[in-house]
Amino acid sequence: MASLNDLANKLQEFIIKQQENATGNNQYVLSKYSSVKLKMDSTIRYPHVIVEIGISKAIFNIDSAMKTDGGLGPFDRYVSKWISSSWNLYDLREMYKKLSQIVEEKQELNNPNPVVYQEGEAEELKHEAPINPNARVHTVRGVKNYLKGYLKSSRKFR
Repeated sequence: MASLNDLANKLQEFIIKQQENATGNNQYVLSKYSSVKLKMDSTIRYPHVIVEIGISKAIFNIDSAMKTDGGLGPFDRYVSKWISSSWNLYDLREMYKKLSQIVEEKQELNNPNPVVYQEGEAEELKHEAPINPNARVHTVRGVKNYLKGYLKSSRKFR
């Protein structure tokens, strides 16, 4: 059984591959999906997974593989496609069962707060994107130099 961290890494790789196929360049995509998170919350009473990418958040029902709340913008389709894979659904259902067992154990101990919240975050990607020699590289130093040159040239026309 995979952990939520492993599943978050799989989702991140899936989205990057899908975006790479669409654009042919993954330089932009690598930086955008460095904060993929999967969460499960025991206060939500149906099998679910909460997917966060950056500041966007959506809740997906594991049984139907449908989005029930929130939104990820144009990337809902990639996450829906990933969740509807039978292996990913199996792993997510097993994680939800594990979460439910933890909640039941807490209730048996007469714990007044049986809420459990599990979180998994994707790790930073270990591979770098291939460097495109025709692409402009924007570093901090390069941007500063560009702005200095721009400001100097704008002073001449005053």
